Amino acid sequence: MMMRPDSHGFVLLQKELNILELEIIVINLLIVANLMIFLHNITIFAVVAVLFRINPGYLGFLSILGVFAIVLNGFFLTFVIGGLGARFRDVPLICTNLMQVAFFLSPVFWKASQIQNPLFVEFNPFYYFLEAVRMPLLGQMPPAIIWIVIAAITCANAIVSVLFFARIRPRIPYWL
Repeated sequence: MMMRPDSHGFVLLQKELNILELEIIVINLLIVANLMIFLHNITIFAVVAVLFRINPGYLGFLSILGVFAIVLNGFFLTFVIGGLGARFRDVPLICTNLMQVAFFLSPVFWKASQIQNPLFVEFNPFYYFLEAVRMPLLGQMPPAIIWIVIAAITCANAIVSVLFFARIRPRIPYWL
């Protein structure tokens, strides 16, 4: 495949590469980039754990299950948010703003025990995913209710996203 350094180079790329192959390349690049960010962040945790003498023991491996739950729910949410984003162009901006608000409303910088109204934490789905990763890394066993709520959220998320995507799939080419 020859690429010319003019404005028609991308057209040549589109003609010679299948669109599906191009999408696979982009998806692989995103996966590698996010994996590198994750590995960078986990090494920061390792340094902090050594400095503050945090030894999670074998419970630390349980956090992998929490990360898997986050990835699985992100996979299912991609179908819903991607479909809505294809139909309504404002959805990516709205999601960005909502994630920033959810970040400050979730117990990332504060402990859930510091809040006066426990319902504020109990109805926050991000709390359960955070605790499923944070508690094992700190050497604590997450209570069973954390895993039950995560399983319920994951099942509901999977059902909604499969039904939603099955309904909108034929319309997506018209929206793009």
